[in-house]
Amino acid sequence: MDLTGEEIEILQEQIIIVYKAIIRNNSYQSVFYKGIAFKQPETGSKLLNKLNEIKSPEEVLKKCIVELEEIKENKKLEEKVFYEIIKKHDLEELNEKYGIKRPEDLDKLDINELLGLI
Repeated sequence: MDLTGEEIEILQEQIIIVYKAIIRNNSYQSVFYKGIAFKQPETGSKLLNKLNEIKSPEEVLKKCIVELEEIKENKKLEEKVFYEIIKKHDLEELNEKYGIKRPEDLDKLDINELLGLI
């Protein structure tokens, strides 16, 4: 997958949106279903449903975000920089930029090629 700097930035931003959606969904579930065995309910997004089928999707996305930053900076980074990367991106601005208003809108993001590699 050969990408330009701009394409890498776009991909990283879109993965950050998905990462935060998964974290928000998991936080919600940990509050309301704590201690209860349950099957992960489907969301309104096919993308989120597909990601929730894999083990620890947030960890996979976290690694993707750091690896894209390494490509942008052309150097190896420690995983602790993840939170610095996330802090640089305002979720509301990213959602507006990519037209994300509800979970179903996540399916508009162009990260299917990446999902095929996971």
